[in-house]
Amino acid sequence: MAMYLKRLIFSVVIVLSLFFLHYQCEAQFFYGGEDPSDIQWRQIETSYHRVVFPRGEEELGKKYSESLGKVLSNKYYTRNLELPRLDVLLHTQTLTSNAWVSWAPARMEIFTTPPQDLSAVSWPNYLALHESRHFVQINSLNTGFTRGLSYFFGQQAHGLVLGLHLPLWFIEGDAVWAESVFSHAGRLRDPFFFLQQNAQWSAGIHYSYDKSYFGSYRDFVPDRYVLGARLISNANLKYGDDIFYKGLDRAAHQPWRPQAFTHGFKKSTGITPSQHLKASQLKEYAYSTKNYNKSSIFKISEYTDFIPIGFIGNSILCIRQKLGDIDRLIVINSDGKQEIVFTPGYYLPESVSTYDSITLMIVKRPDVRWQHNASSNIGIFSHDKKKYSEIKNQQVLFSPDVSPDKIKIASVNIMKDGISALNIIDLSTNQILTTIDAPVDEIIECPRWQMNKQQIVFWLAGDKGKALAMADIKQKTIQQLTNYTFNPVYRLFGKGDTIFFSGAYYQKPQIMAYSLSSQKTYCLTRAHYGADYPVWDSQRNRLAYANYTLNGFRLKIIPSDSLLWEEVTGYWVRDNRHSLPCSDYTYTFSNEESSYTQAEITSYKKSSHLFNFHSYGPVSISPDDATVNPGFTLMSQNLLSTSIFRGGYEYLLQEETHQ
Repeated sequence: MAMYLKRLIFSVVIVLSLFFLHYQCEAQFFYGGEDPSDIQWRQIETSYHRVVFPRGEEELGKKYSESLGKVLSNKYYTRNLELPRLDVLLHTQTLTSNAWVSWAPARMEIFTTPPQDLSAVSWPNYLALHESRHFVQINSLNTGFTRGLSYFFGQQAHGLVLGLHLPLWFIEGDAVWAESVFSHAGRLRDPFFFLQQNAQWSAGIHYSYDKSYFGSYRDFVPDRYVLGARLISNANLKYGDDIFYKGLDRAAHQPWRPQAFTHGFKKSTGITPSQHLKASQLKEYAYSTKNYNKSSIFKISEYTDFIPIGFIGNSILCIRQKLGDIDRLIVINSDGKQEIVFTPGYYLPESVSTYDSITLMIVKRPDVRWQHNASSNIGIFSHDKKKYSEIKNQQVLFSPDVSPDKIKIASVNIMKDGISALNIIDLSTNQILTTIDAPVDEIIECPRWQMNKQQIVFWLAGDKGKALAMADIKQKTIQQLTNYTFNPVYRLFGKGDTIFFSGAYYQKPQIMAYSLSSQKTYCLTRAHYGADYPVWDSQRNRLAYANYTLNGFRLKIIPSDSLLWEEVTGYWVRDNRHSLPCSDYTYTFSNEESSYTQAEITSYKKSSHLFNFHSYGPVSISPDDATVNPGFTLMSQNLLSTSIFRGGYEYLLQEETHQ
């Protein structure tokens, strides 16, 4: 009994010391910014969540409430945990396509604007699957010693243990695994996502665990999402879906123990995460580290991407993305000479297009006061006049493309309620001429004009998959050209009968083509690592694309008669389960037995939600000057981040006074 008490006291001292060290390193809790003050808020409350959204966006709030409710009510997804109710805040007035789960205070913040490279799942469902997994991870720590610690310190106890023990590759990799096995899409099924890592491993470049996790200033290293997705999927397939949660459970019960997460995983598998990484490298490509050729390592100073966006005469315009430099628009002539023609600044790289002598791009215009309020202008660069101008508006626009006669612009408009539309804008007056709404629950991506100046091709993306479609401006109609597919397909180029795009083929990114007249699909390349960003030169019948190498994307130009033109049958199908490198599961969003039911919408009053006390402590902790004194601390931050409070009582030992 005495030995037990001694160990308990030692554990408490160690953990409290870690708390104080933590506060010396962190000056404040996470603050992401505010929405405009004139927004009136509404809410949907259920036993699983409370979704808060701007007034007027009720349908959007219902979509996210339904998506989150179905995920959080799925017992397998939540690991049969009894989860507390989750607060969710929707930001609807930004260009950002992202979300996060933050702890202390516990909340999820969602930026509802979908990206232009969406996979074959709707944005609400995708975010619900990915971000809710972080909520599950944190609540899985609510056991053992960590749970007891939370009685004394509040929510910050879970945040501390998570920060001390859970590697970021696990946090994000587990979420990528969840988004993939509980949907028809997800990055685990996408070879574009694994492109850089696959290239390294197939070349025999097997970095150590520490380098793969922490990165390098010397060599290019894929990010933690890719590393985590590979480690999680391989381990779950071999040892079971809960294997890494054994390490999480050890960290929750013994947070004072160094490398508790690693010890928990090793106790269940007999190997460490470092050894698991090495085994994964050998399993995937059967290369031994003894074949590691140091001369093949690509230095970070050499790693540069050249992304083709269009031809200008006999030259080609590219975006050059180089580490240590901002993005540049450069022209590469037939001799390979590079010339910088424009530096775009704060723009969206995925929303740049060129036709003849005009380059269009989307430029971000943030609000000078509110962090969660922004609009997008259309930037226009004339290569003939060497002149740059902008079309200013208050909308959220993406993917502009100029018509063949250079008098109109087609762009995607994402409205606050999440509805997508195709806008046709007069280039001389900047007025919107026509608006064509996308089908319900689908997003328009990457519109491209046809040579007849009356039709525009684009992607339709949603839970049904992705399909090629065409809009008729006069009729204001949309015609679907292909069946929906769950194959990863991105980007579009082509103003004639042949539409070029990037697509997965035999588990590698390749350049594909679709013929409007014959309705046939072709594979055009057999890139060793992968190919992306197709651009067609109709005057000289040649294709330019970005060919991936160990030093980044490199420009490659091939005449039409030298392309493969291999006909592909069965490409537009809604079945890609074979592409998942782990066990498949019942899809969450096709599960009709979900226990979730929609709730009514009520008003969310700012005045009654000013305070949200989330953390406290039996001592006075001052993160600003890194001191700890007798007293107590109380902290609050409301969901809208408009009220942040830290107070308490403190006895100053050196001054022998209190405050």
